[in-house]
Amino acid sequence: MSDKTVLNTAAPRPPIYLQDMITEEREAQMREYVKALVYGFFGTGKTKFGGTFPAPFLIDFDKGFRTILPEEGGEPLKGVFFKRGDRFFKRLNALCLDIRNRTGAFAEGGEWGDRKSIIFDGYTAFANSCMYETVKFDSGQDPLVYRPQYDEYSRLYNKMEEITGLLQDAPFNVLFTANADWDKDEATGSTVGKIDILGSFRTDVGRRFDEVYYLEKKRTAQGVAYLAHLRFHPKFAVKSRTKGTPDTIEDPTFEKLYSGGFVRS
Repeated sequence: MSDKTVLNTAAPRPPIYLQDMITEEREAQMREYVKALVYGFFGTGKTKFGGTFPAPFLIDFDKGFRTILPEEGGEPLKGVFFKRGDRFFKRLNALCLDIRNRTGAFAEGGEWGDRKSIIFDGYTAFANSCMYETVKFDSGQDPLVYRPQYDEYSRLYNKMEEITGLLQDAPFNVLFTANADWDKDEATGSTVGKIDILGSFRTDVGRRFDEVYYLEKKRTAQGVAYLAHLRFHPKFAVKSRTKGTPDTIEDPTFEKLYSGGFVRS
């Protein structure tokens, strides 16, 4: 029997007469819960921003626990840590199913049933860990010397799509973080910013979110400022439907960004 990773099978498609009802339900959920992607270079406050979300649960691939540890006497941080080299995807998939369905530890009265937000930290390390697992365990190759081929990249894309879809459908606020990098625009030759994710999922990930912000750190006369660009940046793609917020917010928090709600598209 093969030990290859098996993705969760999607539920049967609902009858056509229910699809409009489900669409309305999804729209209502999107107004109730935040689903956002933030990206930036190392040390720009991505995980720290996630720590301002109400009752956060951290899915940690990037050692973000160290960034948002509670103050002495504060509520212990809740979450799980995954590391590269483990065969982790089936455990992660099961965890995200429980999050989406509010079952298991996330059911009412469960160990994590009081959580209101999921912080997925982050896409960059998750993609690298996924590829490592895919090459080593699914393909049976040495990740240190083997160059991934089309099949490995296809599996990586499917795994990332699976986890993203489960969490986007979950009745929680969800924040994904990712690193940023520089790239060369082949058409113009200019340098542009990009989301740093291995594989072709990088080109699709932005369209899966209504909220995409670029975070950066700048030195000012008063010290260091952490900035979240919501609607415009000359080098990095961003977008937002938040109401009553400026294009750039200093020291971003959940309250600063979302207290005004969202503009309906």
